[in-house]
Amino acid sequence: MATLKDLGESRGTLINFDPRKIAIEPGFNARDLTTPEARAHIEFLKASIRGVGYLPSHPLEIRQKGDQVLLTSGHCRLTAVLELIAEGVEIPTIPTVGERRGTNDVDRFLAQNLDNSGLRLTPLEEARNIKR
Repeated sequence: MATLKDLGESRGTLINFDPRKIAIEPGFNARDLTTPEARAHIEFLKASIRGVGYLPSHPLEIRQKGDQVLLTSGHCRLTAVLELIAEGVEIPTIPTVGERRGTNDVDRFLAQNLDNSGLRLTPLEEARNIKR
């Protein structure tokens, strides 16, 4: 089976990946991307990416499940990129990193609560992760 680095567009610490090849696992993200706050954050990200491009200092975190590449962290950033592509902006690849070996679903849910450095999860969104 091919690894994430095999599937990506380049090698190194960062894996430059075609964002259209990154799948979102249904029900994984606790954030409601339709709230006014989340939409404002996504629009802010889109404006930033339009202005300076996607910065390698903010890679998405991905994992492999069979032949699928799943997003682990960066749902707002990926949404912004995919919306820009739909609007005609050319973004062939974005920087990503593979999640740490041995990470499980509990680690992933807790990371959503702890690792958000952009728009923080609301208390309700954090509670969804704790419940899971």
